[in-house]
Amino acid sequence: MGRRCLPLATIAGFALLLAQMGGSHPAGAQPVGPPAALIKLPAMGRAGAAIAPLQKALEAAGFRTTVSLATAPISAVTPRPTVVVTYQTEIADDAEAAYVRDAVKRGSGLVYLFGSASERVGAANAFLKESGMQIAPAPREGRNVVIVAPEVIPGVGEAPAPRIGLHLAGAGVNAFGVQAKHTLVAGVAFGKGRIAALPLDVLAGERASEAPPAATLAVLVGCARWSAGQGPVAAPPVVTSQQPPGGKPTGPTGSKPIAPVALEAAAQVFAAADDFKARTLVDLGANDDGWLIIAQQLATALPPEAAAAALKTLGLPDPLVAALKTGPALAIIGSCREFSDAESIALAEYVGSGGRALVLARATDPTVPRLIALNNLLFGFDVLAVLGRPAGAVALAKHPAVEGVTGLSPVTAGVRFASGKATPVASVGGAALALAGEAGTGRFVVLDATPMIGGKDPKANAARDAFMSLVRCALTWLTQK
Repeated sequence: MGRRCLPLATIAGFALLLAQMGGSHPAGAQPVGPPAALIKLPAMGRAGAAIAPLQKALEAAGFRTTVSLATAPISAVTPRPTVVVTYQTEIADDAEAAYVRDAVKRGSGLVYLFGSASERVGAANAFLKESGMQIAPAPREGRNVVIVAPEVIPGVGEAPAPRIGLHLAGAGVNAFGVQAKHTLVAGVAFGKGRIAALPLDVLAGERASEAPPAATLAVLVGCARWSAGQGPVAAPPVVTSQQPPGGKPTGPTGSKPIAPVALEAAAQVFAAADDFKARTLVDLGANDDGWLIIAQQLATALPPEAAAAALKTLGLPDPLVAALKTGPALAIIGSCREFSDAESIALAEYVGSGGRALVLARATDPTVPRLIALNNLLFGFDVLAVLGRPAGAVALAKHPAVEGVTGLSPVTAGVRFASGKATPVASVGGAALALAGEAGTGRFVVLDATPMIGGKDPKANAARDAFMSLVRCALTWLTQK
């Protein structure tokens, strides 16, 4: 979001408004009487067509409603509403965004509608990042939104919606509605409050100017009630990106933030460098979860002329940005740390201008947040990584990135990938183990690094050695002209 100054009247009342949000009621408590809903949506298009029927539906559900004028910021509304229903562009600048997030942390509710265009998703992810919820691309599959949390959205089996191709994920994210296997309507606890999020496309009627169908209004009302604390006392069962609807959970229901690592695995195997011109940049900043073994295996797979060196990341802001500007021949990056939006943009620009990248994903239940962090990096390639790939035999596609690979052993369960653009070149039971793609004049491969670790017995290590032939083939495809 661009930075713009708030009106003087808003700045003058800022401290008073913050006091009202946290001081006039106990932290997290709601005002006495019916819950108050503020509707702040664009006046035109499908959002504008939803304002009047949504106001009526919320009032029927017991809310007192106010429709905000387009020019009035949310921070200027007093007394504070119990829940705000808004579209992302109505949160006009960084100061307003910080105000809204703080309001939720103090106990307010938020129903956050976002656009599906890539620039809208990027801005929405920046707003939602602190809450742990993120939006990632997904294949455009299925139609309509199937409700998987009837305790939040009762009486609705499904709501009409076009194929949207997005997925809401994150530790502690509650799935309310899915399209195919992708979560499109979700909620997350944030501080003492709650955020429910869904794409604006869910409001679609037959035409953009039409009011949303009754089922869609019910979805919005359910999200508003849940965000306002008027739904179930306990949050609904958590369905994270690691648990497809109806499946068994393969990830945690609430993961701790990524812990800083005391030692960088790549630095133990490759000498650290500051300038990577014509060299291979290796960014594997963890020594737990098998990453030291993965770095050692990479060292054996890279040809000597690759001249690999480790990227220094500890304590440095956006380390990939400066490193990629030096022009490495290849960037190898693992799901070992947080990645900033600036690093995601830098990697996409590097590949688009002719660079080559191998991205390695690896996670276990305690380190699932690292996959969420990696998805921020992968967004520029239209790729989503989640736990949930089954164990089994590896099927290879006809693609030069895996051409000539034979004799692979069955692999253990691990990470799977989805993409609307990249090609699945290796799969297990229909779940992609590796993707290969081209962006601009560059190339990239995204690979589950779990099979690179091996095990304690000779059979597991033999399977690892066989899998390394796939890694070497992918590296050859990435580095050839």
